[in-house]
Amino acid sequence: MSNGVVYIGSYDKNLYAVDAVTGTEKWRFKTGIFYGSSPAVSNGVVYIGCFDFYLFAIDAVLGTEKWRFRTGSYVRSSPAVSNGVVYVGSWDGNLYAIDAVKGVSSTPITTLTGVSTPGIQSTPTPLLPSNSEYFNVSQLYEIVIIILLTGILYKGWKAIKH
Repeated sequence: MSNGVVYIGSYDKNLYAVDAVTGTEKWRFKTGIFYGSSPAVSNGVVYIGCFDFYLFAIDAVLGTEKWRFRTGSYVRSSPAVSNGVVYVGSWDGNLYAIDAVKGVSSTPITTLTGVSTPGIQSTPTPLLPSNSEYFNVSQLYEIVIIILLTGILYKGWKAIKH
């Protein structure tokens, strides 16, 4: 929810924007297949992943597409946005860092498994500088921690057995 509007991805292939007070539909955005993630809203843009391999950027007021970014598989990961970058995982095993305005990505970070739901933490930890953010992705066979320090991505991983 953002600015009194709830954004809902549906199995009927629509992303809905609904007024949180009245329940009135403000707009809907249709794709060719159902949505696989919860939306994230930042700076007037709704970001949502889809089972057609795309991450969509939708204008939060107008409901129009700003851009779409194609991954190599399903996007079941809910996007996370920080400092003008949209982070999203795909079942192709990659974690993508996508420019929030242009919709382009640098080289993705490959994991051992499909990436489910990431999260960005800004909470200081004893191991990181106080102004850093870290991005944690937990998977069935892998834990990935990516630290965002001055725009550089660092990857550390540890295989775990279940």
